[in-house]
Amino acid sequence: MKSTVILLLMVSVIFFAACKESDSNSISLLPADGGNRINELILYRGNTATTDGNLGGRVGVNNLCQSSVNKPNDKMDFIGFISIDGTSDTIGSLPMNNDFPGNVPIKSKTGKIVAFNWDELMGPPLNSTLASLDVLAGGTTWWSGGKNGGDAYNTCDGFVDGTSFHDGRYGSADSTTDWVELAPQSCSNLRYYLCLAF
Repeated sequence: MKSTVILLLMVSVIFFAACKESDSNSISLLPADGGNRINELILYRGNTATTDGNLGGRVGVNNLCQSSVNKPNDKMDFIGFISIDGTSDTIGSLPMNNDFPGNVPIKSKTGKIVAFNWDELMGPPLNSTLASLDVLAGGTTWWSGGKNGGDAYNTCDGFVDGTSFHDGRYGSADSTTDWVELAPQSCSNLRYYLCLAF
């Protein structure tokens, strides 16, 4: 019992010595990177089969990304890479809305660099097509609901409509310039959707 008490005292002394006060009289127990665990973003295809424009809105598409068999296993957060509305939920506003840094590289699941940071991603053209970066197969398209630069445009009524009543903007796997905004078409069309993991 006496040796256990001595051991606990020694551990306490070592712990307090390791937590010395800094020059600013504050103790920091954060990791060396300031607590930011995010050093990359992974862009991946969310669905294995194409779907119409009814993705269940923001909550629905985020849940689809979370449960996707394609998601990277070493990440903690999964969101739809899609614009839902024109005011506050756009591709361009994803970093602010989801509290991830814009200064980290965006990669494919195979590790290929899609863009070196968020600004580069939002300012087309991409350096390579999504097909050549292993994000999507060649000849495929994906629901974006947005325009190059990240704004919303033709969103299938917030991606809750899969009928021909609304249009949805989509992007191409084979283009570096029209990778987000190839064209709008009826939301009854079938396409992939993309997700971000971090």
